[in-house]
Order: sequence, then C-alpha cells, then structure tokens
Amino acid sequence: MKKNPLLHPKVSKVIASLGEGDQLVIATADLPISSDVQRIDILLTKGIPTVEQTLSVVLSEMHVQEAIIAEELERTNASLLNGLKEKLGEIPITQVMYVALKQRTKMAKAVIRTGDFTNFATMILIAGKYENDS
Repeated sequence: MKKNPLLHPKVSKVIASLGEGDQLVIATADLPISSDVQRIDILLTKGIPTVEQTLSVVLSEMHVQEAIIAEELERTNASLLNGLKEKLGEIPITQVMYVALKQRTKMAKAVIRTGDFTNFATMILIAGKYENDS
C-alpha cells in the first residue's frame, strides 16, 4: 500500500510520467477538454472533490515549479484564491486571463476533472525537476 495520500492510479501514473516543464491541469467539471489531452475524471458529484482538495493531494506527490491560474479568480472568489495560495506556499503563481488559460490546457499532458463548478477555479501546474532531499 502506498504511503502518500494519492491513491488514484491514473493520477499517480501521470504524475510519475511528467518531465520538467510538463503541464498538469486540475479542472472544474465544466472545462472543455481537448480530445488530444488525456482526461482523468475523478468527479463523484457536484462539488466532490473540489479543485482545492485535489490540489492538496496532487502536491503531496508532484514537484511543481509554477502554477497558472485565472486572473478573474481574484475578483470572483478571493477566499478560494487565498486557499490555493496557502496550499501552493512558495510556488510562484502566474495569473492569466481565463480565455488564455483554457487555450493553454490544450498543451497539457493530462487534465484531472474534479466535481468543482466554481467559476475560474481551473489551474495549470508546471512540473519542476526532481530534487533529492538527501
């Protein structure tokens, strides 16, 4: 049995396959996903799991060098933005217009689709290189 909190086999496999600079999207349930991008559905029902919950678990296993979020999130849901910033800690955050963020998801290695319907909550994580802690 795995020690880390991430138990979903497809999510774990895609994270293990990421190279430096690869993109992984944590998406809301209603994000249009390109047929060229691997889709991993983890949504159970409306609101379960959320983007924020999914981010917490993904960060337990993924080295992230940058996060990209929608500029619109700041004015529409400041509490969610603050929660995401808290979880990301020292990871740099780039804000772009939501239209540009949606376009960029087409270049992702995979999209994890959550049960979240919060406007502008979709985010892109850019994989960093592995750094040995020892």
